Amino acid sequence: MIYILMSTPTLEQINQIIKKSTGSNDPVDPISQITPWIFLGQGRTTNYISLLCQLGITHVLSIGRKPNNPVLNSTLIRSEFGNVMDLSSDNVSQYFPTMFEFLRLVDQSHGKVYIHCEMGCSRSAMVVIAFLRANGIVASLQDAYQLVKNKRTWIRPNDGFIQQLRDFFCESLNI
Repeated sequence: MIYILMSTPTLEQINQIIKKSTGSNDPVDPISQITPWIFLGQGRTTNYISLLCQLGITHVLSIGRKPNNPVLNSTLIRSEFGNVMDLSSDNVSQYFPTMFEFLRLVDQSHGKVYIHCEMGCSRSAMVVIAFLRANGIVASLQDAYQLVKNKRTWIRPNDGFIQQLRDFFCESLNI
């Protein structure tokens, strides 16, 4: 009997599988890897629990959108902030301490986290930028923004979120 070992798919292959299964011609990748353990993306990707697990995802941080049933019914550790809308007037920074604590626990447990909102462009991008800066992973807010932008070029936190980042860190941020 011959056994064929299937290798673990790359992130690029996983993104193609998701796009193909949804029939999407969207140029936006469903998932972007920001650091070795932080992944940023779209809410609909939570339908693909097996693919998230192949990436080693152990935790999910949901911002403004509940994850889909496959994640809800899984053993992944979750933190959800469903009441955060993608409105300039929403104060997301009030949740930073709780979100940062969750993300630090992921890091301390050597886990991997999938952070999502609806499209992975505004709310979740803002949180990743804030976490990178707050934890000294980068030297400035501008560096945090640029790191995330380099990994996921279509991010665009709304103007209110950009101002919240500036105010929270007392730093400038040019986008």
